[in-house]
Amino acid sequence: MTWPLWLGLLLAVTALFFGGWILLQTLLYGQDVPGYPSLVVSVMVIGGVQLIMIGVLGEYVGKLLSESKGRPVYFVAEHNLKDADNAAKESAKESAKARPVVSRAAE
Repeated sequence: MTWPLWLGLLLAVTALFFGGWILLQTLLYGQDVPGYPSLVVSVMVIGGVQLIMIGVLGEYVGKLLSESKGRPVYFVAEHNLKDADNAAKESAKESAKARPVVSRAAE
């Protein structure tokens, strides 16, 4: 995950806790500062949501970029065609020795 995603999530959660704390103070103790709490909470929530969306967009664009490069999923460390051909020939010889060959002319 990218840092704007985490930062936005942190900011949005902090704003919700701050808004709840201000609401609790207003309801329980009657402390009220007109205009300030609603302004701060709304700015923090909007900023957090914007950062979350930027993080989601960044993840999407990053995955698009990595897919568009067309790189293989894995690399072959060593490929020796001559050894593979020799191994195939040896296994064919061994399987030919194991079973008798019957020609159609003999039947």
